[in-house]
Amino acid sequence: MDISALWPIADVAALLFAQLFYGRLAAVPAGPVEVAYIVRACRQELAELRSDDARRMLEELRSHTGDKASQARLDFAAADLADMPDPPFSDPYHWAAYFSLGGETVAFASRPPRPCPTHGG
Repeated sequence: MDISALWPIADVAALLFAQLFYGRLAAVPAGPVEVAYIVRACRQELAELRSDDARRMLEELRSHTGDKASQARLDFAAADLADMPDPPFSDPYHWAAYFSLGGETVAFASRPPRPCPTHGG
């Protein structure tokens, strides 16, 4: 199973999509997981994500890195949200490119490890 995009996506939208995706993936119990469903749900969630929620996710990610360059990029990304309409990623350009390739479901013998907790997923 691969998750991919049909066109280049802005870094901040890709980062937020990944956080949404892995947050949802980590929340599922062991056994078959409908990854295609999770991708579709994350696409919709990204499209509806409000600026303040996106900013909160970026700030939480920032708190989990000690790398100054990464912190600066996350600060710039959070600041850029102020210049975007709300919700900032509602245009299909930001979310419609994502798709899953391969089988619809993947079976996990155990729960995948939970990533940096930025979203209740």
